[in-house]
Amino acid sequence: MRKNVFSKKEFVDGASKKYILVELDFPNGDPEVKKKNTPLAEKYKIEGFPTVILFNADGKEFTRFFASEFPTTDDFLKHIDKALEKKNLD
Repeated sequence: MRKNVFSKKEFVDGASKKYILVELDFPNGDPEVKKKNTPLAEKYKIEGFPTVILFNADGKEFTRFFASEFPTTDDFLKHIDKALEKKNLD
């Protein structure tokens, strides 16, 4: 996902207009980083990777999904925009 979506300029530019982007990594090859981020994985009940969680301005989760469901920048941006529209209708 990092190679095909998250590192792309069009993703960063498009998503950062409406969202604050935060990436937490859980690399198998770096036990220190994994250990540091594990409490957040537990707090947010992450069941698989890569998981995307969208929060409102108050820090309340309004949706989550596996990023791999939307493997292109265009599909990913469309999905998060739809999720934001739906949240605003609720």
